[in-house]
Amino acid sequence: MKEQASDSQRSTTIESRTLSVRIDQPIAKVYEFLVDPAKWNKWAFGLGKSLRRSDGGWIADSDGGLLKVRFTARNQRWAVPNSTALLEVIR
Repeated sequence: MKEQASDSQRSTTIESRTLSVRIDQPIAKVYEFLVDPAKWNKWAFGLGKSLRRSDGGWIADSDGGLLKVRFTARNQRWAVPNSTALLEVIR
């Protein structure tokens, strides 16, 4: 029997969508585009607005304030690191 979620459980869930897009380019070229933080404003809309380089790395404007963003390293599995970007509110 499936239990109903309580009000507190419902308020902590976030709706998500999975989108699939076919890109007619070599995977290495696509990966290099996706992992370049300078290009994130072109495709990673959930991270914040105006992702830009600063003296200490990368910052983004968000509804919660200015965020310092640290990205995970590139990897051998072609995984794009946006799901593991570390965010820190700096103002």
